[in-house]
Amino acid sequence: MLAKQRLAETLRGLHRKGYKNYHQIKGTFELDFMTLYIDHVQGDPFAEPSAIRVGVAQTYCQIHPSLVTNPTQRLAVADFFLRRLAHYAACDSKAIGSGKGGLVTVQIPSQAILETTAVLILKNQVEFRLQVGLPADGRRILGHEAARLLLETLTSIITKTCQINTSEEAELADHVRYLEDYMALRNQLKTHGLSAFVADGSRLARNSGDSDLPLGDSCIPSMSPSSLAMTLERPHRGPLRGLAIKKGICLIVGGGYHGKSTLLNAISAGVYPHIPGDGREWVITDPEATQIQAEDGRSIQSLSIAPFLDHLPGQQSTMCFSTSNASGSSSQAASLREALEVDVRTILIDEDNAASNFMGRDARMQALIANDLEPITPLSEFIHTLQADFNVSFVMVMGASSLFFEVATQVIALVDYQIQDYSEKCQTVVDTMPRSTQSAPTREQRQQLIHPSRRSFKTESLATFSQDKRWSIKTHDPQQLRFGRIHIDLQALHHIRHPDQTRAMAWALKRLLDHLDRENRPFTDCLQFIKEYLQSQGLQALCPHPSGRLAGFRICDLAAFLNRLRIPCFVQTENHEEID
Repeated sequence: MLAKQRLAETLRGLHRKGYKNYHQIKGTFELDFMTLYIDHVQGDPFAEPSAIRVGVAQTYCQIHPSLVTNPTQRLAVADFFLRRLAHYAACDSKAIGSGKGGLVTVQIPSQAILETTAVLILKNQVEFRLQVGLPADGRRILGHEAARLLLETLTSIITKTCQINTSEEAELADHVRYLEDYMALRNQLKTHGLSAFVADGSRLARNSGDSDLPLGDSCIPSMSPSSLAMTLERPHRGPLRGLAIKKGICLIVGGGYHGKSTLLNAISAGVYPHIPGDGREWVITDPEATQIQAEDGRSIQSLSIAPFLDHLPGQQSTMCFSTSNASGSSSQAASLREALEVDVRTILIDEDNAASNFMGRDARMQALIANDLEPITPLSEFIHTLQADFNVSFVMVMGASSLFFEVATQVIALVDYQIQDYSEKCQTVVDTMPRSTQSAPTREQRQQLIHPSRRSFKTESLATFSQDKRWSIKTHDPQQLRFGRIHIDLQALHHIRHPDQTRAMAWALKRLLDHLDRENRPFTDCLQFIKEYLQSQGLQALCPHPSGRLAGFRICDLAAFLNRLRIPCFVQTENHEEID
């Protein structure tokens, strides 16, 4: 009996039986042009939908072999088909009966092009991973409807996704060429000493505060003055002119509502490529750049923030500082320290989201409150040392404070959304109105920067959590995660663009704990272990079962994720054991 006929008869035979009988269809079925893998069958119509995979030959998808020869090309091809799959799944599947019955869903892609496990480009095959709500009336199987769902609706969705016409073949090839151009531009940042590049003609504004979609025709395109412009080369589309943000200390200044934060947000988003038409597809940023801000109430564990905070009331040590309720200044100091701990060398800051007392103190405040009464040494006193001695670059929106004028290496002004070069004008202001006081880090503070205390991941306190059979991940928002009994608020992590990135990082923590014994291991070694694990095993290996709901993440974001755990998992140590 053909697998298709066998599956159809099995489903019809289950009609009106108890829902748990659906487990009988778990397995592999050869259906016409595709192979259907039913990996997980939900036990209840209101539970997480069933997990399936569909394998299709690359030739059936009209994928020319020349388009899948390297990781960049395969990423572009997978992204192209994922967007088609999400579109047709949303259009063609309809709710049937109870719960999410009848719905075929897939990871909804963001504006960014991310590595995912929803569509995999294998050696000779394309594998699509979806979630299917098996139909029910209450908790009774609707077998006839299930047969139509899996054998007709699903087949239609996959057929429409795979069968592309001549013009769509050209779109696929163009999608691949775009990503190759983006990666070529990214590789030129280091060559030209840039932190970021914003192409002329980019449309940076978003549709609304809670939307990542472009504003549309009313958006004013970016254009750079010649003094700030540079031309980079793309292998397919040729030269591209745009704003060159050089390594150093770059200030973005201007009046309110003139586009300062919009520019910084686009630069922050530029750590990932964006789909053509997004408006930010030619915004290229140092891929390890990190945006930090004040985070009142966040958790900090066993971290030395002594260079920035000292002699706290109650003689609380800042050499090994822990709190479950950080202030704005201590949280921002911690985020900077944590970024440097994992070798981030481009820091993005928006004054609107920063702790003002961490950023700087003006002369009159210093006169009113003596320095020996103020435990905070602000960033304005450290920033030159961080840039000159440790090669840390900063891109900062500053609309109210002039404390960084003396150290700025580049000053970009936004005037009516237009980019202007204010570097010389800023220097004139510095010459005519110099700061009355300006100090530098002490020798002891510089030593603390050069030789920060090391931290280890404390696995013993996480052992019970790792072995909990009820361990599960729940996330619908990129910035909110709950797994097991633990909740993590990631709202301040600007570079997490999709809930499945958060899900993947949670699985990375689980994988890390599974591979560690009960001894403490250096935190940076733990991160290196995950990096090498991903390089050798791939993103899917994080999860013990086939999943279409994982998306790629940066190691520096994984570090930020782990730093916000609210269970005691860090300890200071100088021990440097390696993970086996």
